[in-house]
Amino acid sequence: DIHTDLKISAIEAMLGANRTVSDPYGKKIKLRIPAGVQPDEMLRIRGHGIQTENDTGDLLVHVRVRIPKDLTEEQRKSFEKAIREAGIH
Repeated sequence: DIHTDLKISAIEAMLGANRTVSDPYGKKIKLRIPAGVQPDEMLRIRGHGIQTENDTGDLLVHVRVRIPKDLTEEQRKSFEKAIREAGIH
């Protein structure tokens, strides 16, 4: 198996997303990030790790969620409104 990190936004973590990652041999692989994925969660892509004579390992993708440090006042108000409307406290 081989491990890699994938940085995603907080919005992508909440809503889910489709991203592309590369295996150790440079092949591009489409990866579906499920809605509600948690920071540091690991997603497994079977058969895309290191190849040996007898087997092929998995590509283990560690999700790293980026949280914005600086929001504009408009962004802050928009997020606060969305949170209120969703009933999240």
